[in-house]
Order: sequence, then C-alpha cells, then structure tokens
Amino acid sequence: MTFGPFKVSRWRYEIEPTATGSRVTESWSDRRGSFVRNRTKGIVADREAFTRQSIRSTLDAIKASLEA
Repeated sequence: MTFGPFKVSRWRYEIEPTATGSRVTESWSDRRGSFVRNRTKGIVADREAFTRQSIRSTLDAIKASLEA
C-alpha cells in the first residue's frame, strides 16, 4: 500500500488447505520510515492491538462471506 509516492505497508494473505476447508492467515509489515512512524505514534494509542483487531475483523468478514 502506498500513499502517493510513500510506502505505507505491505499486506500478505496465505491460504492453506485443511482437512475441513482452508486456513487464511493475514499479516502486514509497516513500510513507513522511522521518521514518519515516530511522528504518527500517538494517533493510535496501541498500534499492535489495533492492527490485531483489524486483521481479526477482516478475517471474520472473509469467513462470513465465504460461508454465506
């Protein structure tokens, strides 16, 4: 993901077959430089917790859509 010419993040989805269907794993990496990361630190109080919850919401929505 970019914002204009700036790198922001890279999202990755891995899909693995399981005995009962599939397992989807979502991950991300922060591609912003340290200057930008430090300047935006206070915008989201706990970035890691926010990202974990966002990933959970995305995966839950994917699951609900596929099961519908």
